[in-house]
Parts: sequence; structure tokens; C-alpha cells
Amino acid sequence: MLKKALLGFLGVGVALLCAISVSAQPMHPFDLPQPANAPERLLALIEIPKDSQVKYEIDPVHGGLMVDRFLPDTHRYPAHYGGLPSVKAADGDLMDVLVITSVPLVPGALIEVIPVGLARMRDGGEQDDKVLAIPMDDFNRQASNVPSLALIDSDTLIAIEQFFTSYKASEGKSNPIEWQGFGGPFDFVAWWSNAQGHDAKKLRPSGVDH
Repeated sequence: MLKKALLGFLGVGVALLCAISVSAQPMHPFDLPQPANAPERLLALIEIPKDSQVKYEIDPVHGGLMVDRFLPDTHRYPAHYGGLPSVKAADGDLMDVLVITSVPLVPGALIEVIPVGLARMRDGGEQDDKVLAIPMDDFNRQASNVPSLALIDSDTLIAIEQFFTSYKASEGKSNPIEWQGFGGPFDFVAWWSNAQGHDAKKLRPSGVDH
């Protein structure tokens, strides 16, 4: 009788530990919710820091940071590059984001940003736009507090265009980028509205204002 009771107790304990272990699993960074007031504010996940020659990627399965490849010697990322968690583009990947800030950020960092426009392009015949954003702290220091593409200096915009129109060709790839120019906040809002009604895209705002 005592042996049976002990086995029963141990069975319950093991089941409880398994349940705790499952519930304690961290959320994959791709599944983190966007702020309740999106798209005015967005949560960005940085994969590649500005000036990096290394193309890092967050693994979609286990969430670890992987080295994808090295860029040619003459190319460096012109801004912090990453994705918007829980926001998928038409190709099924996270919507790309370029975060413009003068201070360093590390791969895997999460940062709250204000979208100010789009870098529009096609990659291999498919639309592959990137959201342009600045950190919320930088935005709050601006006098106007109005999202605008003008909050990004012209040298950075030129560097972004030059980077995306040249780096794939320099790697010898057959489908170079087709550049379509920059769009401002209204273009971004139009994209967001279209994304919300598109079955191929997923937007999951949280109920909490970050």
C-alpha cells in the first residue's frame, strides 16, 4: 500500500514538473506581440547591427542567433536591420525593418520604434519593402514629434539605397534588387492597412501598451 502511494505521488510530481517545464518555455522572439497602439509604435527585433559585415539571422525554429554569411569587403549594413515580431510580409518572413540610430545596438536586441516610412524594392521579382524607423527615445527628443521621413538624414537614405542596389549584385547573384524609392509615413500606414486585410500576413497586437 505504501509503495503504491509513493509511486502515485511520484507520478503526480513528475507530471507537475513536466507541466511547469512546458509552461516555462520562453516565447520565440518572432511571436512576441506588437504594442496595443501599433502601428504608431512598433517592437523591432534587431538581427544585424549597423556597419556589420556579418549577416546574422534569428533561427525561425529554435530562436538562436545564426551567422548566415559574410558580405563582400566593400559592403556594410547602413542601419540596424531586423524584423517586426508577429508581423509577416507577403513572402511569409517577418516584415523587415531598418532602425536608424547613431548609437550601437546588438543582435537579438528588442527596441520600441516609431515608423517614419518605407524603403520600397523588389527582390527576385517579389515585393520586399523595408520599414524605416527611429527609436522612440530619439523621436521623443525631436521638436515636432511628427513622424516624417525627414527625421532620417539624407546621407543615411543614400547609403540605404546604395547598399540594397549593390550588395546582392556584388555577390554574383542573378536577381539584383529593383529599387522603387522611399515612401513616407502615409505609405507605411497604407501598407499596414493592407497587411491587416491580407490572409498571407499576420498581425497580432497585444492588449498591453508597451
